Amino acid sequence: MKSTVLSFMQLASCLRGDPSGATDWDAVLALANNTLLTPAIWSAISANGLQDLLPEDVFSFLNFIHRCNAVRNARLRAQLEELVAALNVAGIVPTLNKGTALLALASAGRPADRIMRDIDVTVADHEKETAQKCLLQLGYVPIEALGWGRSKDVGAVDLHYPPGRYPQYWPSEASLSKHSEEIRIGSGRARILSPTLQAQHWIVHDMLKDGHLWALHIDLRNLFELYRLARESDRIDWHELDMLLSDPLGRAMLDAQLLALRSIFGTEIVRDRPIPAWVKWHHSLRSREYHPLLGSAVRAIGRAAWGIRIVQIRWRFRGPWNELPGRLMRKGQKLLRTRASKSVKDPV
Repeated sequence: MKSTVLSFMQLASCLRGDPSGATDWDAVLALANNTLLTPAIWSAISANGLQDLLPEDVFSFLNFIHRCNAVRNARLRAQLEELVAALNVAGIVPTLNKGTALLALASAGRPADRIMRDIDVTVADHEKETAQKCLLQLGYVPIEALGWGRSKDVGAVDLHYPPGRYPQYWPSEASLSKHSEEIRIGSGRARILSPTLQAQHWIVHDMLKDGHLWALHIDLRNLFELYRLARESDRIDWHELDMLLSDPLGRAMLDAQLLALRSIFGTEIVRDRPIPAWVKWHHSLRSREYHPLLGSAVRAIGRAAWGIRIVQIRWRFRGPWNELPGRLMRKGQKLLRTRASKSVKDPV
């Protein structure tokens, strides 16, 4: 079923715990399933005690999916506990990222309500080989583009080694030690980032790594996690987050997500600086992704912009945009010469 502005906003209302405005439950649930947010609807509505507002069939479906996800996340948590304990024996205290941190913080009797694709674990670069040996000893095998997996598990393990592709947005050792805490997970120990660094990680992952700043796409799943962090405003130091994302690209990512939080979840964040006009214009395009008339044009612009960005990343282009066409031509000419030379050396 095609997503619409109406189903998008109705789903956002349900995620705030208010199902009263939902009129097209088929569209809302289809979008929730596509964005892996179905269990979160049940948790949000239950927290507000508004389950009675749900139609009977919707009540049964959401309750069923939530219970199934709780069982799956309990298995993921057991898998995480086993991995953390093995890494600890090898002298590694890993950092848990994104949904894995939420899973670790959830009590054993109430696993996190988030549907998780995999377990995200970060180790230091010099710990990479040791961590991989631990995975092999536990029976994991590398799976192309998916991380490490075992047939008996419900999820794969995604092993990260900082600083990654964007080192400027990964905290230094000093910052990491100051803005992270060590927690118990089963019989082992792991680190989780402070809420401020978690917010930075969600923003950078969504806007930069997944490319949604260029694609003009609002990822409701990632935005919902940022909303849950922002809901407890005393946990996030927004002034510090502004400094962590103080470069032009970082500010654009932060401003874009703050505008999305305000328009979709009603979250107001007090700022020390105004949001530039071009970011507001950018948000107006993003918010029309599912518009019945403008949506197709917005999605086409987003695909083109993201395609150019992919070329820039893969060809390591870091110069001014007006130099990109010349770079493309030179790359193309070099590729043609290489193929011509190969055909001369290896005639059919």
